Amino acid sequence: GLTETMLRAGLDERRAGRFAEARRCFTEARRESPDAYLPELLLGETEEDPRLSIEALERAAELNPRSCFAPYLLGVRLGYAGVADEAAAALHRARSIAPSTAVSYGR
Repeated sequence: GLTETMLRAGLDERRAGRFAEARRCFTEARRESPDAYLPELLLGETEEDPRLSIEALERAAELNPRSCFAPYLLGVRLGYAGVADEAAAALHRARSIAPSTAVSYGR
């Protein structure tokens, strides 16, 4: 469907270093499938604006609470934004979801 086509195109654009076009593709996929996890995750991972990235990753975490990727990426992005307590909480969530695959955070 259109969502898969846009996600594939977005990944191709991102691989080619065309991040604005990748974000456009991921945003279109999100519009097409507003309850889908992957468009939010990929948009959050690709978005340069910290606020928009964090919003997309929070939404991805809500849409797929069993995935460790969204809280991990959210924790990293929150850390870059200087929100240490929220970053630590998100990283802890990622680690609790997938303890055998999560990176050790020094605890």
